[in-house]
Amino acid sequence: MNAPERTPNTASDGQEVAASGPELVELVHTVLQHETAFTFGVTGASMWPFLRDGDLVTVSPVRGKVHIGDVVAVVHPDAEVLLLHRVVGRTGDSYLIKGDATAQPDGLASTERILGRVTHIQRTGQEVRFGLGREGRWIAACSRRRLLLLILLAVWRPVDSMSSWIGRARHSSG
Repeated sequence: MNAPERTPNTASDGQEVAASGPELVELVHTVLQHETAFTFGVTGASMWPFLRDGDLVTVSPVRGKVHIGDVVAVVHPDAEVLLLHRVVGRTGDSYLIKGDATAQPDGLASTERILGRVTHIQRTGQEVRFGLGREGRWIAACSRRRLLLLILLAVWRPVDSMSSWIGRARHSSG
């Protein structure tokens, strides 16, 4: 997931700012260095279905160690853009970062490139917790082995189709 292009982001003091690219990286880094959480909207599909276009995420400073399965705010290993992707492996002092819905990992990111950890997700006014707890390790293991997309497509499509069918049935009978 990428931070949105030029849409408002909200620091924990409620102030809205528009930032993207290196400007957003610097802003998030500065806020988190002051031990303050940072909330902003996201765009993209790289973390679907755990993060979706328009979700509001709160990134908090990393306290303690980064763990496999954590969703982190990381500066892309090869570019100055902020990603919200999952830690799927570790080699020495670097972490392998990957979007849940992407085929390939982003690469190894040093500890210094990890700015914070996603601690809250809000979707259409409701808090979303799935994907941020202990299940994150299972998600990371499946994602690293490229099994997650297969599992999600096998399960999500029928569930999504059923939800659409139920919604249409309710609408036509009401």
